[in-house]
Amino acid sequence: MRVASLPALQNSGDKSVGALQARLKRWARLRIAMVPTTALLEPLSECLPLGAGAAWAAGQLLGAEPLPFFLVHVLVWFLSDWLMLRSVQNGSPPFTKVEFLLGWVWSECCAPFVLAAALLNPEISWRTRSYRLDWGGRAHELKPKLKF
Repeated sequence: MRVASLPALQNSGDKSVGALQARLKRWARLRIAMVPTTALLEPLSECLPLGAGAAWAAGQLLGAEPLPFFLVHVLVWFLSDWLMLRSVQNGSPPFTKVEFLLGWVWSECCAPFVLAAALLNPEISWRTRSYRLDWGGRAHELKPKLKF
């Protein structure tokens, strides 16, 4: 089954940081509502916490220096994301490597805050309507608040 020819390119036209973070929060809320263990495991799968844990483990188990291990981990993760983006874009993206680096660092640093915001507020705004997510992925439309 094929949903779209390029699923990574199916985002809406608004390319602002606020719109991206709203979309990330919405998807995090959906994942958490459908699979609650996501709230516990997802933060550990992000680049920085995973790298810190792996660097500590490599230091304890293998006697490796944690800081160089962590820096190599982050570099490999960054390069993997860059290569994935180039593959999806079929060539160079329409921005520089420095712009990508800055955006990537911002995204990685904001990831825990986006997840926390998704956990603290189960309301999802989609187009012109708002929904509340319950465990199991059930959504209930919220009635608009009347303004006087």
